[in-house]
Amino acid sequence: MHYFRLFIAALLCALASQALSQAGCTSPTACNYDPSALSNDGSCIWTTDCAGNCGGPFILDDCGNCFDPTVSGAETFDYTGAIQLWTVPAGVSSITVDAYGAQGGSSCGNQGGLGAHMQGTFSVTPGEQLQILVGQKPVDVNNAAGGGGGTFLASMDNQPLLVAGGGSGATCSSPGNPGLTTEE
Repeated sequence: MHYFRLFIAALLCALASQALSQAGCTSPTACNYDPSALSNDGSCIWTTDCAGNCGGPFILDDCGNCFDPTVSGAETFDYTGAIQLWTVPAGVSSITVDAYGAQGGSSCGNQGGLGAHMQGTFSVTPGEQLQILVGQKPVDVNNAAGGGGGTFLASMDNQPLLVAGGGSGATCSSPGNPGLTTEE
């Protein structure tokens, strides 16, 4: 008889646990809606970040690039018109780089094409220097606008590691095209 009571208690505990695990977001308009949830636990989120993540941390910078400011050790480089040198910090053996080419110029109300977005992860050595060149968005005109500048990451011996092409410029009769992305 003692075994039977223990079994019923274990079964009731399992059923209660299952009922508790069915709590979640029950609002179908929320981006984290859980159709299997039986009760609302107050976790519903109605906003997505610029990367499309429900309630995510990604934000847009002044140039319209979407990035995660919560990434530890993240550094952002802006257009300066010159190559910028970056030294790999002590204790770092791998970096992930997000690069965006510049948007092409706009013309007569037509927008220039957006620059390409490229991402890569690279093995590095502490103290190693890398070259960074950030592309520039050309001025907007009432004619045929120029293309956006490419953004580059290269080793000190000028070997390209990552290249994100710029978008094409717009004309009065057509918008610009986006920068192309290709991988080897």
